[in-house]
Amino acid sequence: MGRNWWRIYGKAKRAFLATTVAFVLLISFAATARAQASTTTTTTSTTTTAAPTTTSSTTTQAPTTTTSTTTTSSTTTTAAPTTTSSSTTQASTTTTSTTTTSSTTTTAAPTTTSSTTTQAPTTTTTTAVNGPCHTDGDCDDGFPCTEDRCVDGVCLHLPHDERCVPAAECTLAVCAPADPGAGPSGCSLHAADEGTFCSEDGDPCTADVCQGGACTHHPDGSGPRCPLLDTPFRTAADVLALARGLEADVRSAAASGCPVTPGCELAPGATRDRLVALLGATRMDLEAALQAIGGHVAGPPAPDPTVRARLALGLIAGTPGEVRSFLATLAQARERHLATRTFARRRASAGREVLRGTQKLAHQLRRMVARTGTFVPAP
Repeated sequence: MGRNWWRIYGKAKRAFLATTVAFVLLISFAATARAQASTTTTTTSTTTTAAPTTTSSTTTQAPTTTTSTTTTSSTTTTAAPTTTSSSTTQASTTTTSTTTTSSTTTTAAPTTTSSTTTQAPTTTTTTAVNGPCHTDGDCDDGFPCTEDRCVDGVCLHLPHDERCVPAAECTLAVCAPADPGAGPSGCSLHAADEGTFCSEDGDPCTADVCQGGACTHHPDGSGPRCPLLDTPFRTAADVLALARGLEADVRSAAASGCPVTPGCELAPGATRDRLVALLGATRMDLEAALQAIGGHVAGPPAPDPTVRARLALGLIAGTPGEVRSFLATLAQARERHLATRTFARRRASAGREVLRGTQKLAHQLRRMVARTGTFVPAP
């Protein structure tokens, strides 16, 4: 009995194992077949169709639909027809999307994506810009004396008188392209105001003024004492020429841009700036004195020659002190090696000439004023 039991048990066990193996193989085969069919035949298609849009409006634009697919999916988009009958209404679109995603754990087959897009025609309307220009270059009027600008689409032509050069003394050049007498540059010449001072003729007893667009020189009616101004006038002109020359030399050395001596005649810094400032003040004092002696300060009618002398003497009262300060500063620059020896020696010699000339001018003016019994302190 026991032996038969074990025999029956063995047969049943072998039959069960065979059945189990067959069932497992059947399931595996079915799963493999299903996976292969799913991954080799899956195609993602995306079709986007925009139905025609009927619009009865001047500003309606049909919508644009764009669909992009990059995964394993199937998407269908349908846009229902839309009718719009309004002057400012935009068509609306209803989109229904259904997506199915399949994935397996065994294989991943390549995915094929196709996309078809249909878009309705689009109408674009451009509004004209207000005005005839878009950039400054559109406004060039061909006249160099004007600044041509485009502002808010409108051309503006701004005149600049400083771009016009007078043809001669006693004329004024203005930028006026619309003037019938304007030249190719847009500049028009006009006579200066009557009585405007013009170039000095070297005679302190004449009025040097513009008349009819020309510089004229005629007796100023200052009286018989006017010839007494001839000597101080010539002295002032000579000293002014010396001062201008000295200032030009120092400014030229100061503008050379070199950092230190001995390569530089004058090193940059506070000392150089002080030298330039002192000579500038000296030159302006002498220019004012010359104008006063010539009768160009007080204006017509010409004042008495003694009044002119007294005015000029007051204008140069501080000039000798300015020249002495220049000489002292120049000596310090030489000692500190801020100026070369040659430069300092030559400029000091010119400075002493300016100082002597200024003192001489003051002496001449003081003598002329003293003859009238008027007290003026000596500079």
